Amino acid sequence: MKAADIDLEKEKEDLKVGAQESQEAWQQTLAAFKEQALKTQAISKEAYELYSEKAIAVLKETSEKLKIQAEKARQDLSVIAKEIVEESKEYLVLRLHEPVKDIRPETLKLVNLVDLMM
Repeated sequence: MKAADIDLEKEKEDLKVGAQESQEAWQQTLAAFKEQALKTQAISKEAYELYSEKAIAVLKETSEKLKIQAEKARQDLSVIAKEIVEESKEYLVLRLHEPVKDIRPETLKLVNLVDLMM
């Protein structure tokens, strides 16, 4: 073999070794990247689940508070409506002794008011 052939063979071998080392380095980098991606994905999933659980708990609590407030408002409005009805009845009884033409506009206003409250 000639020296040039030996040098050429050595260069080919060096290129093969270099390519193999590059391939191994690439595989290690890829494996490390995949590992980091899986860790990040797991952390993201865990954070999402935790956030979702907290959001659901807050929404349930808020919903319960709103239900309580709505029920209280309904009861308050019911009491107010009953009071208005009673006052209206008393008012009408008092007005029954007045002439009809004086009662009509006042009665219509009162009936409209009661209708609005119901």
